[in-house]
Amino acid sequence: MHIERPPGLERQIAATLTAIAAGGKFQMHALYTLELIPELAHEPSIKHALLELVSHSWPGVRRSVGLTLAKAGYREGLQCLTWCALATHPVLKQSQRDEQDSNVRILSKHYLLPFAPMLDDELVGLMVEDLKDPRGNHHFDVLSAVPHQLAWARLQPLLASSDERLQAAAAFVLGRQGKEDVRPILEREVDGKRHIELALLALSHIPDSRVMGLLEHFEDERNAPYREYQSDVRRIRLAMLARRRRSLLSQASTPKEALSRFFRKDYPEYSHNSAPVQLYHLGRRWGTADHENDENTESTADFIAEFVPADQRAACVAEQLAAMKAVKPSPVFQPRDRNRIFDFLLGAVVEPTSKFLPGVTLFFDHPDYDLAATDWIQNAERYRVGTLGEF
Repeated sequence: MHIERPPGLERQIAATLTAIAAGGKFQMHALYTLELIPELAHEPSIKHALLELVSHSWPGVRRSVGLTLAKAGYREGLQCLTWCALATHPVLKQSQRDEQDSNVRILSKHYLLPFAPMLDDELVGLMVEDLKDPRGNHHFDVLSAVPHQLAWARLQPLLASSDERLQAAAAFVLGRQGKEDVRPILEREVDGKRHIELALLALSHIPDSRVMGLLEHFEDERNAPYREYQSDVRRIRLAMLARRRRSLLSQASTPKEALSRFFRKDYPEYSHNSAPVQLYHLGRRWGTADHENDENTESTADFIAEFVPADQRAACVAEQLAAMKAVKPSPVFQPRDRNRIFDFLLGAVVEPTSKFLPGVTLFFDHPDYDLAATDWIQNAERYRVGTLGEF
């Protein structure tokens, strides 16, 4: 990808950030430009201006600032995103549950997740403390992706708590990190029909014969505990989760085979023969769960990050590159045409140019499409959004 920048871009951004901090009216173009070109945050004037905004009153600004600083390699960015994900902002001392932009706290978790391996003990501690709120601030996806020793040190004391909710919260994370001793707590949650999806997600990392039986049981939507609401998407989501995990853990299957079965899609519009082009789709888990759309319950990148080893990822990359050779001759494939962006190939790499400051222009060519179609497979950890939403 080539980014064309207008002259004086750094000065323009610094001036805009200063105006935002002063409380004037503003648009987000400068902040979105920094998300696109985070290395600009190494300019001292820009970094200073960003640090002035980490506790801005508008949550969208805080999230964008945190993302840019984190991408630029600064701990302040990780801290800012962590603060944004908490129920109460530790500096502003205000609930982030009731803010007008209520999705930002959830979005902050999605933006924080790719950086989870970089979190330190202090930031992990903030998220673990947030677990103790009885209204539920679970952070399970983020905490399961932090370094295991940090998670264990912070969560192990909760296993001895007299509060079964806290025991379960710790077990949902530690099970996904392969800790066998939390199995009884997870099975208790399934038997009690509490947070079955979270328990099955953890148990799928420490499988045994009973886990396989539970997965087979919940593959049938009629066994879901949400029977009074036939249209309840949780019924579909639970069945799809159980089906994928049982396929994954079957002795006759491999992670790559499970990935191909549930996440690879046909794209007939790119085909020049009777066999449609098959591509892996990044998936975003934003839509309503349905029987035909697996990425609406679990993104492909999350599945790969948790289960697919490096050698099998390399085989998927080879498949994806072979499919791209069939895609490129298609008349509907037009690289460098900014009005026809193929988001299923480029995923989060591309944003509308109208989001950025005037003069910032993006150009793409064939290698960019190859990279964007494969990097999220090879380096899936960088593209995670979380397996489940808020509970």
